[in-house]
Amino acid sequence: MDFTFKKALLGTAAIGAVALAGTTGATAQGVSSHHQFSLTGSFVYMRPDAGNSDYGVRVGTSGGSGPGSVEDVESEYGAGFQIGAAWRPGPAGLSLGGSFRYVSSESKDSAAGTGGSPLLATNVIGPGSFAPVSLASASTDFDNHVFDFGATQELEVGNAVDVSIFGGLRYGSIEQNLKTIYSGAAFGSITSSGSDLRFRSTNGSDFEGIGPRVAASASWTVGNSGVSIFGHAGASLLVGTLETEVAQVNAGSGVGVSASGENEEQSQIVPVIEAGVGVGFDRPFGHGSAVNLSIGYDFESWGGAAGAPQFGSTVLTERNNVS
Repeated sequence: MDFTFKKALLGTAAIGAVALAGTTGATAQGVSSHHQFSLTGSFVYMRPDAGNSDYGVRVGTSGGSGPGSVEDVESEYGAGFQIGAAWRPGPAGLSLGGSFRYVSSESKDSAAGTGGSPLLATNVIGPGSFAPVSLASASTDFDNHVFDFGATQELEVGNAVDVSIFGGLRYGSIEQNLKTIYSGAAFGSITSSGSDLRFRSTNGSDFEGIGPRVAASASWTVGNSGVSIFGHAGASLLVGTLETEVAQVNAGSGVGVSASGENEEQSQIVPVIEAGVGVGFDRPFGHGSAVNLSIGYDFESWGGAAGAPQFGSTVLTERNNVS
């Protein structure tokens, strides 16, 4: 049996893994074995840094008309899991396998106008449609699905050094939504001097893509202590579609309900870069089983995988990275 624990990052993540069938160390896929078949399971704890989290701006000066600081929702840590399997057909160090990862995160935030510096609503559809509000509250949710499949080749470098390379395919999706409620606002011909008016805005972004992935990992064992230093790096190029939409509803006491929305879907190529380093400890228990404990730091960046509406515009083509 193999047990691994990682502290990593999608912003930042901690991963605890349990592997069966005598897995002996981390590789580019995280599933390497001197046995025919291996399984891995991980608990994943990540903090995403996404680009679809701006819900308002403040005027630059008291009583001024220009936007100043941007209000956005700071992402919280989210839990998930990762499972994997690998099959080694022979003694040549080649294995075939795949893994699936799912992470979900939810965050909330709010901001209020003060004195002569009201908060400005910026998710309103239409050019120049900034509107002062007394209070804005926002919530965002984030979902990430990743499936990797391919071949891992272990290379003989030395007794203390293990190197492996991976080549295959990755399917990935990132879905996020930002929901905002504005209170005490004036939109078009509907005005409110109090908080009876509620303006609700929802921004949605959904990317799905598939493409080639390559990765490499290496570890160096320090003497006979069982302690090792490891590192890995990888890259993917996902080809897919990015769908962005905005929906809004005006609703409040005595003003009725009106709704509008915009959406677009475009082809998108998303490069994914990943890297990590850490320290591990292995202890064999006989009969081909072992326990492994590791702690490290991982980073992953998806270029242009988030879509968001531009401030005061009907154009929804703004592209942001997700890390």
